[in-house]
Amino acid sequence: MVTLRTINRRQFIAAGTAVTSASAIDPLRADEPDTESAAESGGAGAAAAAPPRFVRPDQAAGTSAAVVVDPAAALAHTALIKPIDRHGEVVGAADAGAQADRVLSNLNEALAVAGSGLDQVVKLTVYAADQAALDAARASVAQAFSGPTRPAATWVVNRQPNEAIRVTMDAVAIAPLRQADRVTWLRSDQLSVESHAGHVAVMPPGQAVYIAGQVAPGETLAAAAGDTVRELYRTLEHIGLTAANVVQVKAFVQPIDRADDAHRAIAMAHGELAAVDGASEGRTAESAKVPPIVITEWQAALPRPTEIELIAINPGVRSNGGAVRYAAPPWLSESPVFSRIALARADAHLGWVYFSGLTPAAGLTPTEQVSQVFGRLRELCRETGSNFQHLVKATYYVVDPEITKALGEVRPRYYDPQRPPAASLVQVRGAAQPDTNYTLDMIGVRVE
Repeated sequence: MVTLRTINRRQFIAAGTAVTSASAIDPLRADEPDTESAAESGGAGAAAAAPPRFVRPDQAAGTSAAVVVDPAAALAHTALIKPIDRHGEVVGAADAGAQADRVLSNLNEALAVAGSGLDQVVKLTVYAADQAALDAARASVAQAFSGPTRPAATWVVNRQPNEAIRVTMDAVAIAPLRQADRVTWLRSDQLSVESHAGHVAVMPPGQAVYIAGQVAPGETLAAAAGDTVRELYRTLEHIGLTAANVVQVKAFVQPIDRADDAHRAIAMAHGELAAVDGASEGRTAESAKVPPIVITEWQAALPRPTEIELIAINPGVRSNGGAVRYAAPPWLSESPVFSRIALARADAHLGWVYFSGLTPAAGLTPTEQVSQVFGRLRELCRETGSNFQHLVKATYYVVDPEITKALGEVRPRYYDPQRPPAASLVQVRGAAQPDTNYTLDMIGVRVE
């Protein structure tokens, strides 16, 4: 059993301070101050961050259908956390329950270096080798979150980085604000370190940037991963940001048993660009040189071995305009069902909304499955104060390729073609339930 770690209330309140920074210039924003003050709108910079609101909490499962987080909160994003000891050895052998417990313990250690813990988790993503491992992980999660914290959770079945591993996870949690004007990448000396990458990054309030998955060709997974990261950072440069603004990099790769190659390539590509823009300057002994990296399996039909997305932050940005805007660099095509970039300003919305993975009922056609999930998402949007014009990031975990076709048919019925979320579509081995072929993971913002 994993014990929840309670952070100091004063530390949590300190996370509620956002400041304006001119260190990164965003050509997509106006320079004028907001016409509506943060205090009037209830956004970042008003009062100290309020506790999260758990929507439809399920005591038996330890999770919620959605979690609404105050926009003034600093948010910790973790790397992929594995069931390994500090020497990199797998713990728990073939016991998925023991591995899930170890992952949760390691997750708590990763968050602890950021001054947070499991009791502050608002979003959890669980990856399991098969349905039996997923069921064991559910039991561990239910036990770990038996208190008042009920995070949103998404459950995915796919192959793990090596055959000995049965369960891995990544998470988002509320954390004390460390630096208002920059991302802080941190690593724990209690956990194994890969390629100098951070175990956790603390994202201050500001303009969060979600860049949709991109792909680049390569003769090997490592070559493709490195080139894709360079293309993502080119996209960042287009909106006035650099490697120093990156919060988390998530890669979907094939084959997964070469995940270490992808991890090293991503870290190396980041290092090249960070050296140019000085991303490592001013970091402390506990700092990492590379942002947290999540690598999970991608059963892609494309002749390319990886798709990579990232989250970045422009700290303290305040400007005219709406809570969320969408953009695309000129060298990438645009789509009516996904955006290349979604930019969400914490001072202009009323909260982050993390939705649990949504799955359809069994026995439906692909079109019915997709339609049912979008119907459920619409209900939760109403309940959380969000809507389909203020969704920022979608991940479609698809088991059956027919679901992909159905998504192409159904999404235009729900999305405004000028305002679809940034997105990645990932083919996986299994969804949250054994008889379903699809899980939708979504992040939005509250606007009412």
